[in-house]
Amino acid sequence: MSTHKKQNIKQASIKLILLFQFIGTTFVAIAPILDGSLTLDKFFHDITFSKEVAIIVMAIGGFLVASATLMMGKNFAVKPVPRSKAKLVIRWPFSFIRNPVYDGVFLLSGGWALLCRSWLAAIATSVLIVILYRKVLIEEYFLRHKFGQAYIDYTKKVGRFFPKLHAKSRINSSAF
Repeated sequence: MSTHKKQNIKQASIKLILLFQFIGTTFVAIAPILDGSLTLDKFFHDITFSKEVAIIVMAIGGFLVASATLMMGKNFAVKPVPRSKAKLVIRWPFSFIRNPVYDGVFLLSGGWALLCRSWLAAIATSVLIVILYRKVLIEEYFLRHKFGQAYIDYTKKVGRFFPKLHAKSRINSSAF
């Protein structure tokens, strides 16, 4: 297979992943409206422990997305391909988890499903997790090629979605 054809296939799969990401995120947001679990009357008059937990989970997710996006600065890209002048970001929160933006999206989506008590939103969140997991695998391929051994060493020390628990693996980060 020619290099040009491989490049076209990669570009097509990137566009497909981005499309599925958009559809999945949108569906998570509107699912509670579609299945009738979100009405303003229910939402404001039915505050329960699960809703309080959901709000806390969503706040943590929002914090992860915001802080990771700020730390990435000009390196942030929606496409799973690093920018040409990108640098490997390993400062907090990237010193604990490699994909804090996606972790934040997972928490926001799951919290939203819990807040609205919507099975449809929970299912959509699960599908979104699968889609973003596939996107992460594509990103990791490009990051390995761009940053080489530095990225490989980073992956050995920092977990993809969850922190690695052994203390020796932690990256020394002075940025936060």
